[in-house]
Amino acid sequence: MATNFLICCSFCYSCCYLKRPLFHLSLQTDEIMVSFDVVSLFTKAPIQLALNIAKQCLQSNPELNQCTGLSTTDLIKGLEICLNSTNFTFRGKHYKQVFGTAMDSPVSSVVANLVMENIETRTLETFADHPRQWKRYVDDTYCDDEKIKVV
Repeated sequence: MATNFLICCSFCYSCCYLKRPLFHLSLQTDEIMVSFDVVSLFTKAPIQLALNIAKQCLQSNPELNQCTGLSTTDLIKGLEICLNSTNFTFRGKHYKQVFGTAMDSPVSSVVANLVMENIETRTLETFADHPRQWKRYVDDTYCDDEKIKVV
């Protein structure tokens, strides 16, 4: 017999994204639901890892030269400048963020997603059997699998 469940998320967009396809899904009695949340994803995404992943993505894109006249090297240099421009002012004092991507930078969400996708792909490759469901929105992940595999 299946057990119905309700997904509760603290972030509205992820709740809507994750809830819609899973709303009518039910767990079997031998399954368990697990959710993961990365705390402070932007400020914890290592810049060098992000640059390496972005470079791999650009190099593996056969249509890159149709999208831009810039080389992969030039694009990575520009991205590095953006990711290292982490100065900000808080309550009248000037600060430089020393780790991760900047919270207010437009490129940070794209880079954070690239890092999460890379980590997710590498993680899933280590599974002997893939979970029945695996859904992610930014830094919120839901999966369900057999209880014996999770515990």
